[in-house]
Amino acid sequence: LAGQARGAGALVAADLVTGWPTDPVDPGVLDAGFFSVQKGFGLPPGLGVIVASPALVERARSLRGERRAPPGRPAGGYRHLAALADAADRRGTVATPNTVAIRLLARVAEAYLAEGGQEALSARAEAAFRRWWAEVARLGAASEARGGPGLAPFVADEEIRSRTVAVVSVTSPTPDEDRPADRIRAALRDRGLVVGDGYGPGKGRHLRVAHFPVQTDEAQARLLEALAEVLLGSQVSAR
Repeated sequence: LAGQARGAGALVAADLVTGWPTDPVDPGVLDAGFFSVQKGFGLPPGLGVIVASPALVERARSLRGERRAPPGRPAGGYRHLAALADAADRRGTVATPNTVAIRLLARVAEAYLAEGGQEALSARAEAAFRRWWAEVARLGAASEARGGPGLAPFVADEEIRSRTVAVVSVTSPTPDEDRPADRIRAALRDRGLVVGDGYGPGKGRHLRVAHFPVQTDEAQARLLEALAEVLLGSQVSAR
């Protein structure tokens, strides 16, 4: 689709915040890819990265030239894409940079490259994906057989299911329980494991678990062991 859009003369931008550096990305079909560092790179929030094509920069510069701005200020503000590109051409920045975060990002990127780069990260994510969902299916079936909550992938189609964020639908064993995932999340939290809640209608009904490359196989195994204890133990199982 991106290739078709560019063929029609459009500029294409992609939000890669849950995809990089795990998913393969063809820069030849994008004019901008942007992400923040708190997900795939496992760093504190506060740093954003954008990679822009020359065509996008030129479009931004032409749009800036068509707008009026106060003297001494670039149209669109100091963080306008054209202003960022102008500063980058001078090997500078438009404002004081977060040098610590930039250095940490570089160190994480170096570690990923040493591991084998995107191909190695993608293979590890795929293995974690398959291990996770196989165990969730086993635990959900065992829990339902005992009269407890059931588990199922929120996105049924495996081909389009995220490899980096697992969203598990929790079904209640009783009709009067509106938020069946809350008990599971609370029990996991008591074991020192914080699992995300769902969004909007999914609140209290979803478990959201990140599988970014900074997380280890050991961490996933620990979570699955705790989930098995919670689902198949007396603390959470329905009576």
